[in-house]
Amino acid sequence: MKQLIIASLLAISCFAESTLVKLTPPQFDRSTILSQECNTRPVRKNGCYIALEKVGAQTIIHNYGHGSKGWSTAFGTVYEALKLFKERYPDPSQCPDIRVIGAGCIGLITAMELHTNGYPIKGITAEQIYDIASWLAAAEFSADFLTHWKEVDATSIAIHSCKTLQEIEKGRHSYLTSTCVRPISYYCANCYDIGLDLLVEEGLLPSREEVTLDFGDGRILEEHHVYTSYFIDATQVMKELHQQCDRLHIPVEIAEVYSFDQLDERVIFNCSGLGSKQLNHDDNMIASRGHIFSLNEEAGEEHLDYILLSRLIQDGKNKCLLIAPKNCLISSKQSDGTKCYGILGSTGIHDTDMMSEEELEKLDRDEFEKMYERIDQFFNGVCPEIKE
Repeated sequence: MKQLIIASLLAISCFAESTLVKLTPPQFDRSTILSQECNTRPVRKNGCYIALEKVGAQTIIHNYGHGSKGWSTAFGTVYEALKLFKERYPDPSQCPDIRVIGAGCIGLITAMELHTNGYPIKGITAEQIYDIASWLAAAEFSADFLTHWKEVDATSIAIHSCKTLQEIEKGRHSYLTSTCVRPISYYCANCYDIGLDLLVEEGLLPSREEVTLDFGDGRILEEHHVYTSYFIDATQVMKELHQQCDRLHIPVEIAEVYSFDQLDERVIFNCSGLGSKQLNHDDNMIASRGHIFSLNEEAGEEHLDYILLSRLIQDGKNKCLLIAPKNCLISSKQSDGTKCYGILGSTGIHDTDMMSEEELEKLDRDEFEKMYERIDQFFNGVCPEIKE
């Protein structure tokens, strides 16, 4: 009895130190899964690479290797790349035609920023338009890259990206509407550092708060905190970027670029992602395979109002669980889009570029099944254990 009283007092003390937050989780079973989606992210071992170099008569500005942080860092890294470029070509009227390689968020934003600054854009060249990570991404804003991006000014990138998202939210951005971004509660397990304390210190985000999560079914999840961060509607942003390219007559051409010599332009912005392993002979580039479930309307809608990054144990190992809003999936098979009700995931399996097609298919099958098991355990089982 004495031990029970002590345990109860400890629990009360724990609750007193954090705010109890009630969250409605998505309904999850195999019937609520709309689709299984996977993509390959361009990860660079030392973090994003931003540099300017002269190769013969060409000036190459590199901006690649963002991995899963493309949306969190896009505006900041493009800003840093443009700073280098403007030192070489401060006068747009004296700049030769420019070619951008890559039609992900980095390439498209680069093209729009160049146009906004008055530089001549000949076009964008990309291997494909739709089946890339920028369309599929959850696009929650975080800054965990601060700890491992060593070759760039990661602090400046985080601050500039956050300020740009705030400008978009307020309707003050030059080419993106306020529908692209909204503030959101980002709940995170204490064992994760998503880097937002820097932006709190800069006065850009509110302070984080310690929370205990109540899923309304008797399960309580402690050791979490919450930030007010940003949800970036990746699908909406990509749509608007392509619409702007059409309006401004900036062609997006489908072609594989194996060498800069293939291109006639004297100025090239290389935003090719994984393709830079060959283009720039960068052995630090690796393929990282990501997996998510998209949900249908039977999952409900309440979970679209928050982001949750938590952790649980599977086969004795730490595994993450991500809940994030998303309302439309676009692919080459469905370019008009398919309505969805959020996504669940996710994974990051490195060095998959060396796998055969059969090996990759087996990996995807196995990862989707393991991901289903742990998500089912999280929502339909007992309260998950978090291992430090």
